[in-house]
Amino acid sequence: AASDVYKRQPSVIVMKYMQEFGYRVLPVNPKSIGKKIHQENIFASLEDIAVPIDIVNVFRPTSEACILAKQAVKIGTKVLWLQYGIHSLEAQEIVKSAMINANLI
Repeated sequence: AASDVYKRQPSVIVMKYMQEFGYRVLPVNPKSIGKKIHQENIFASLEDIAVPIDIVNVFRPTSEACILAKQAVKIGTKVLWLQYGIHSLEAQEIVKSAMINANLI
């Protein structure tokens, strides 16, 4: 989830980097609904986004990985990417059973 509070957070840095290479990045942060980061509206959840999502890139604690994996399956994303240090075998099983590619370190 991208944060509008700390502009130096890895999620915000990665978002800007991906935008510079032409990707559209839609930030999700339930605590910052209605605000913007790098000209994109912040959504409360993946399910609130009305356009298809190719990659879900997770910058949340391991404890939230399963919830986000279930949301990723529900919206039909192609890839779930958990950032370095986030580990969840359960999240891996959730996305594997739905035939979603995953980078779960």
